[in-house]
Amino acid sequence: MKKLFFSTIALMVCLVTGAQVTETQSATLTLTDGTTTVYYGSDALTKAYNAAPNEGATIVLSSGTFSIVQWRKAISIYGVAFENDATTNTKRTYITGGIELLAQDLKSMDNLHFEGICFDGNFTFSNNTNNSGAPYTGIVIARCRFNNYVANANVKDVTIRQCMVNGNVQGNANFKAENLRVLNCWIAYRVCDFPTTETLMSTVLVDHCITNNWANSSYSGWYSPQGPYRYTNCLIRQNVAAGGQMENCVMFAYNDTEVFPDNVVTNCIFGNGLATSSFFKDEIGNLDYSETRTYELIDTYATAGNDGTMPGVQGGHGWNKVSSVPRITEISIDKQTSPEGILKVNLKAEAQPVVID
Repeated sequence: MKKLFFSTIALMVCLVTGAQVTETQSATLTLTDGTTTVYYGSDALTKAYNAAPNEGATIVLSSGTFSIVQWRKAISIYGVAFENDATTNTKRTYITGGIELLAQDLKSMDNLHFEGICFDGNFTFSNNTNNSGAPYTGIVIARCRFNNYVANANVKDVTIRQCMVNGNVQGNANFKAENLRVLNCWIAYRVCDFPTTETLMSTVLVDHCITNNWANSSYSGWYSPQGPYRYTNCLIRQNVAAGGQMENCVMFAYNDTEVFPDNVVTNCIFGNGLATSSFFKDEIGNLDYSETRTYELIDTYATAGNDGTMPGVQGGHGWNKVSSVPRITEISIDKQTSPEGILKVNLKAEAQPVVID
């Protein structure tokens, strides 16, 4: 219990709200037995990664800018937020370049968690030739920002939640995605290229997302084969891949009399020539990304989702760019110990809601 307490405090100390990045930039490495080590400086992440065992550890980053090596260890990583957030007075955790998962000498990299980080590149799953194609299983990518999700490997039960995807969620014709869930994400382009062959039949759920794509719906089936996509409670700028299912979505560019090639459409709301701005409380006429925008629909559509919540990122799990790891908002330390040798430390912390995936 004592180890757990000090481990929790160490994780929180590295996430002091509003602290100066140059003074507090750190990476906290926690092992499965509760042992915790804090590394400081611009190379703190590299130090923590190199010191970590091949599996079972967690690294928590403060705000600041870090660099990253190829991720070849089965360890999870948390940051503060994927962009600055004035409401909670938090500054982002930024990693130069993308991140590539490659198990290499490990048999698996399952049940890892990546949260609260802005990656300046792609989030890539690379095929591990040492595990005979076994899928990456149970991985969660939450409250992160990256360019493209690239699945160059088999994946199973992977969740992408509350993320800003500045590109595509993209599969590979040679690898299967079984039960891929994309939840409450803003996606700049589309979900595409996941295979549907008899041996590689993928299943992809896109729920409470915004897809800001724009292309002709007949153009290569939106770059993807038919079948594996189910969209629920989404805000969709135009169409989705041929063969996809759409339920309780808002389709801004289409009329309810238009035919979607090979799509199954249930309880969707169509633009019907109305201005996009007429759907939103902020009256903005597009789905473009903004750090301050909430994408709240007018009250008419507030409960139009199949779960009774608002379609788009505000419904379902909601939209949150800040990590669920507790952050210290106030800290005071006595200047000297008591006669009994006790140093009094007062901490006030807060945490964002935790989502159980």
